[in-house]
Amino acid sequence: MPPKPTALKTHKRRLPDLCRCLKMFMQVTLQGFLLGVLQECHDHMPLDEFYCMLYSDYLKDRRTPNGAGPKNTEHLSRERLKATKLYSLILESFKKPETFQNGLLRNSLLYNVNFHEVQRNFLAMKILFGCIKQVDESSKILPRVSIYKLYYILCQRLLKNHPLSTSFSFDARENLVLGQSKIGILTKMIHPGLVYKRLGKRGMSITHYIGVTWNESMIDEEITGLLNLDIPKLREHFKTPAQDAHEPAVRSGSANPEATNKPDRISSPTKRTSLVSSKKPLYSFVDLSCKYPDEDCSPRLWRVTPSSVPKQSGWAKELTQKSVRVLKEHGVDLNPVVAKVNAGNYSDDDHSKLYLHLYLVVLLLLLPLIVASDEEFASVSKAQLRTSVKEFAVKLENEVAPNSSIDKTSLTIFTRILRKMIHISELTSSSVKSSPTESVLKEMDHDIKSLTTTSDDTGDISPFQEIFIKGCMSALNAYKYNVSDLRDGNGQEGNLRTLINIGKSFQDVSLFITHTLQEIPLGHQECDDSNDLPFQVFHLSAKFFHEVTLALPEFSQLPIPIITFIILYYTNEMQQVSFAKFARRGPDLSKETFKCWWVRFVNVARVYVCDLGSGCLESGVGLIFSGVVEIEL
Repeated sequence: MPPKPTALKTHKRRLPDLCRCLKMFMQVTLQGFLLGVLQECHDHMPLDEFYCMLYSDYLKDRRTPNGAGPKNTEHLSRERLKATKLYSLILESFKKPETFQNGLLRNSLLYNVNFHEVQRNFLAMKILFGCIKQVDESSKILPRVSIYKLYYILCQRLLKNHPLSTSFSFDARENLVLGQSKIGILTKMIHPGLVYKRLGKRGMSITHYIGVTWNESMIDEEITGLLNLDIPKLREHFKTPAQDAHEPAVRSGSANPEATNKPDRISSPTKRTSLVSSKKPLYSFVDLSCKYPDEDCSPRLWRVTPSSVPKQSGWAKELTQKSVRVLKEHGVDLNPVVAKVNAGNYSDDDHSKLYLHLYLVVLLLLLPLIVASDEEFASVSKAQLRTSVKEFAVKLENEVAPNSSIDKTSLTIFTRILRKMIHISELTSSSVKSSPTESVLKEMDHDIKSLTTTSDDTGDISPFQEIFIKGCMSALNAYKYNVSDLRDGNGQEGNLRTLINIGKSFQDVSLFITHTLQEIPLGHQECDDSNDLPFQVFHLSAKFFHEVTLALPEFSQLPIPIITFIILYYTNEMQQVSFAKFARRGPDLSKETFKCWWVRFVNVARVYVCDLGSGCLESGVGLIFSGVVEIEL
């Protein structure tokens, strides 16, 4: 068991013990670690001062408030000073583990902790420590929901009394308050001896804590009155002042319930531009300005030759050569690395815009090997490649990331892509029983074709098209993308026609894939790799995705995140369709169909097109998997 922070008894021992706890804290939960810290000194600092310390970088007024309550004695001042130093050390270690105490925690796992989670959990636990106290009188009871109400009220008061600057994002301010279920979990953790019971009339009873009363130092007359409101009314009560303090004009459209019912919200161009830019994920190179190229952007040649490692496509090879030339001009010669990979040597070695070219070359070199079958690329060699890629990612995270001159966000994206590539490689080497191959193929074909038949009720739109149309509409709404920007968008009728064409194009490509699969000669021996139907489905789908789907005008005009969203939506919906038919299949056929259809194909396809597609290199450098924007040379 890791040492508890309660062992920190003197200031002299405080730093070494703290560092030892921090290095080992991942053996317990974040909340468990913070609990140990607060058990020692939760009452040594007023709540307002504690809040200001947590969010000192974002306060509009940087002045620290004076503590309320009794006048400070010498003892209290000394204890508060100790608590202040301890809290400061903890926050600094989580916020900047790479520079904390000259790199003392550089090899710890604190990099995996979101500092925003530390802040809001620390604040919640501080409030829960001091808001209630246990007594011996069983007649003293408190509704469980009241504890959450008090926590919510105090958080809103802190936000009002100490407003955060605009550099602290609106979403972060909204997420500062934990949910009701999380507060319940933390309450049980902080006060494990609480006794609770449901009290009230049948059908109207609610959970109460027994032998518990409020800490009167945290309750005033206004809070007592607010505790009588239910949670929705509490939120409404704090809604107006909170919005006044945080400039609501940016989000007034989403706050107005009538705005969500406007029929033209897809095509309305108002407020789109500012909201779209704020939706770019933190760890992604791709935003709504990125689209697929007009040319075939396959990462590899799709022709399968047994015992022959797949080669890069012309697009990938040309892009690699351009980036290698750029790197060489800056003193980085990657030609030996390219030669080693092309020669089949995958052993581990020492490995502004320049670094993005480096990432691009490495990813483009690895892609053909990652999506190769065991027939093309021996499983032993694939395992060796995965090991080297994993070690390479670990070295980057532990040795390169702490360097202050490194763009940590871009490096994090790159290492995450490497780990997802490892996952794809593992999936391409998994196997399923090959005996019912033809039957499984028929079931997969039937799952798709059963949805392509139109009925009188739906007119000329099949259920299959409807899936893609709904997915596209959901994506456009989620990203606040103006459908009128698409080529065919010309008024409401043009927008509808564009959506119908997208659905029809997806259906045509899917039917083309299933028709082609029916013509594939399947082997009949258990050890025959040609019986690996899931990989063949993925292989053919990926090939047509690059060569056919992205060549259609309905797709070339869509941003990459929109296409990613549609594919996720499609795979989710098709999973429901396939599950619904399991009862009509025999147990063995159902099992193998599930393995083939979902465990292998859907998982590989999602990571390949969706997950890795969201981590491609952005405009000015190039896009992996999902396409490319011409490199600036």
